[in-house]
Amino acid sequence: MSRTASPACSAVQGVRQALELVLHALVSADVAALEASQAGLARAVGILPSRIAAEEDGARLMAEVEAARLALERCRRVGGTVAEMIGAALGAAGALGGYGPSGRARFDVEQRGSVHARA
Repeated sequence: MSRTASPACSAVQGVRQALELVLHALVSADVAALEASQAGLARAVGILPSRIAAEEDGARLMAEVEAARLALERCRRVGGTVAEMIGAALGAAGALGGYGPSGRARFDVEQRGSVHARA
């Protein structure tokens, strides 16, 4: 007989599932799904408990935490690849633009004096 997941385990599972939706949106290049998945991820992270009760099933919880960590790592890798592809495409088109990991636009001033955002 399987036990129901603890509140902490369910919360971490929700984060993992939300990260998997982010990953799917990135892989499928679906901007609308990416925006929707980000809102779901924010909700999932918002319900993570700040403390975990001593009676929680540690092994089950750690398995979910590891699965969420791996999902996050996949999102980082795919997101980085997508950013590189977009940067390459924009560079080839002569229209560099984008934001760095900090969320701030990066700019280059070309020799002719114009300013272009850089990915």
